[in-house]
Amino acid sequence: RFIVHLGSGRVAEMEGDCQKAMTAYREVVESNPNNRDVRVWIARCQLALGDAAVAEATLTEVLRVVPALPKARSLLAVVYAEMGRTDAAIEQLQAALAIWKDADPEYIPAREARTRLAELEAAG
Repeated sequence: RFIVHLGSGRVAEMEGDCQKAMTAYREVVESNPNNRDVRVWIARCQLALGDAAVAEATLTEVLRVVPALPKARSLLAVVYAEMGRTDAAIEQLQAALAIWKDADPEYIPAREARTRLAELEAAG
């Protein structure tokens, strides 16, 4: 059941149906409340649906429980940047990159975070 909901949520999200994806992701959380990655995916959908404040709250709760989750910090940086909170976005990206300091140069999430950080710092 867990795998079915997880898979259907990912497919729905890839197809651009974040409402359907969040429904499936919530089923995953219901069956596995400790799965923080799925909560990050829920926040990604919340942001895609235009609800940055709810995405921020979701990510803040995830990071309260697991502060060393770099993908949550990286997504929270995107949320903050969208809200116009550049300093907070930069702080989250720096924290994510500190966790990813030993990541391979090819690791896409870390590479994207470095690029995003450089863009935010350049924009000032």
